[in-house]
Amino acid sequence: MNQAAVNGFDVQDEGLVHAHIIPHSHCDPGWLDTFEGYYQDSVERILSAVTAMLQEDKSRRFVWSEISFFSKYAFSYCQFVRSSAQ
Repeated sequence: MNQAAVNGFDVQDEGLVHAHIIPHSHCDPGWLDTFEGYYQDSVERILSAVTAMLQEDKSRRFVWSEISFFSKYAFSYCQFVRSSAQ
């Protein structure tokens, strides 16, 4: 058996390895700026761009670990959707 297959890699007959790359972002609340400052200066823009890209292609994935930022964004986004639907 091929050593790469033993190590858990998917190897085709040509010897190519299939790598799955999942983009992610890491923003520590309160580390470089206040929570609100960091959200307004960086996080909101990142999540808005990622949301648009994910809507364009349903096969895309994104990992976000800071639930406090995501919660604020999701609540704001839901408020926006509700107000624009009226």
